[in-house]
Amino acid sequence: MFEVNRVNKSGFDCVEITDTDGQVYAIINLDLGGSLQELTICGTEVITGKNVGSYAKSYASSILFPFVNRIANGRYDFEQKTYQLHCNNVADGHALHGLVFDRTFGLDHISQNENSCTVSLFYAETENRMGFPFRYELQVKYSIKKRSVEVMVEVKNTDKYVFPFALGWHPYFASNNLNESYLKMECQRKIITNSHSIPEREETVVLDKNLKINQTEFDDCFVLDTNTLWFSTPDYKIKMTSSMGEMFVQLYTPQGRKAIAIEPQTGPANCFNMPNKHKVLRPNETFEIKWSVDVFLENT
Repeated sequence: MFEVNRVNKSGFDCVEITDTDGQVYAIINLDLGGSLQELTICGTEVITGKNVGSYAKSYASSILFPFVNRIANGRYDFEQKTYQLHCNNVADGHALHGLVFDRTFGLDHISQNENSCTVSLFYAETENRMGFPFRYELQVKYSIKKRSVEVMVEVKNTDKYVFPFALGWHPYFASNNLNESYLKMECQRKIITNSHSIPEREETVVLDKNLKINQTEFDDCFVLDTNTLWFSTPDYKIKMTSSMGEMFVQLYTPQGRKAIAIEPQTGPANCFNMPNKHKVLRPNETFEIKWSVDVFLENT
């Protein structure tokens, strides 16, 4: 049976999820964008917010909306208007990782039974945010089972104007030996960026069937041919699946190399300034996406 409790963690309002068998432990931080800060299965930490730097720099497990990664100089044109976002990436002068990663989400609904637990969160934008003066609602649902988590995000346009958007998720997957960890993904295209991590073009790539991380320092976006990828560590492996057919994936290795960010996205960086790389949502329309992570332990 799963149990859910509202707890205070270092001054943050959090939701703690456990099961009576001691197999599952999860923490969702409501004050940090409703982010899943930890998922531990049978004592093995799978999703982590530790050893990846502060949240202000890592954006660990944040929901990325209304854009992913960065917008060059925080500037874009849409519907014959020019918008200027706040550039929170001070070093490069770009807008980074959307507008909800530091928002406080409300706890909307909880349901649990012997086999699963679902926590539904809610956020409604009521302000004219700089560079994105549109109203919207986000619902985020985390469905946790003994060996899996599903993240469902639904966005609704509650404004009277159409707006552009992209959606992403920024989880870090722990590894006690990243050099001996592997990625498996069907991919023939990579987004090539400039020195400021802004896309310039797509390039054809040939990846190993089992891509060994080794000493590679990733900060790269790939366009997958399928909606599934695998990541294997000495302790566990995961299968990540998107409900969308096309899947952009950003890979990032933080300092310390105790984890890797594997970020499913609906588009690449700077998508508002690239044709056909962002989506649009009209008044009263909704868009829904689901990312699933199935966990397989090496010792079971």
